[in-house]
Amino acid sequence: MLYELALPALLVKTLARRVLTRRGASLPAPALRLRADRGRLQRAELRMVSRVAPMLAARMALGRLERINPLHRHAIHAPQGANLLHTRAGLPFARRLGPVDGPRLLLLHGWNADSTMLLPLARALAAAGFAVELPDLASAGLTARRHLDLQHVARRIAAEATAFGPYEAVIGHSAGGLVAALARRAGLRAHRLVTISSPASVASLLTGYLTFTDAPAVLTPALLRLYQSQRGRDPAAIGPEDYALFGAAHLVIHAGNDWQVSPQAAARICEGRADLRPVILPGCNHHSVLRHGDLAGLIQRFVTAAPRETEVSC
Repeated sequence: MLYELALPALLVKTLARRVLTRRGASLPAPALRLRADRGRLQRAELRMVSRVAPMLAARMALGRLERINPLHRHAIHAPQGANLLHTRAGLPFARRLGPVDGPRLLLLHGWNADSTMLLPLARALAAAGFAVELPDLASAGLTARRHLDLQHVARRIAAEATAFGPYEAVIGHSAGGLVAALARRAGLRAHRLVTISSPASVASLLTGYLTFTDAPAVLTPALLRLYQSQRGRDPAAIGPEDYALFGAAHLVIHAGNDWQVSPQAAARICEGRADLRPVILPGCNHHSVLRHGDLAGLIQRFVTAAPRETEVSC
């Protein structure tokens, strides 16, 4: 609301900054500045609404978290050496890299991103002989809704991937790890799971988002209650129950310098599972972990191991 009311003034301010930039003044890019102004106004709005109506503020926060607004919008295209798959409905499903007859891997990106983020890892796995598929979870047409509900996306992935599976492994980065586990519950045929810097549960994802946006503490219990009432599952259980479906066939990888999803999340994923321990990759963060020199090798050894040889080390 505040942002919408202030938008005309912000647009005038943006145009003025653009003129000054052309005249040689050193100012942030207008689009980035507009995004920053919007963020400040939205945070102020949440703080005000939380004081009088926490549940209304929770609805606002959940809508903003799940709104499809990837940082890098792009047209679906096949990079060099990749083929484009299509769903039965004719919608773009995934890029495919690597040999057609190789062991099949499904790579899922996280929130506010797209599959291009996973291309470095996909190319490395394709070079190792895997048939790698990368869907765009938040692309137009994958969901008819305006918001990105992880459970809804997981069900669509499971339904669409049926035509192309089964997979030796499904690999999820960040929130994509939660989507991967939820998709298995929804019927995705995948023998193994690899999570990379993934949150331990939907509850930790929600609370992490509130912390990141500097939301008031009163909003946390309201948001968790709202999510459970709308989605029918306890957000604290969404993740632990779903990861457990893979048993020991689960490789938990985390970036050592991850400030967006703390490495403690990897320990919580493995909590109470004696057959599982996390692999922490040093010297990388939430994004650079996807280009870590050891990542593709870890996944390759895990996927090609015999069913009982599930422990992987660097």
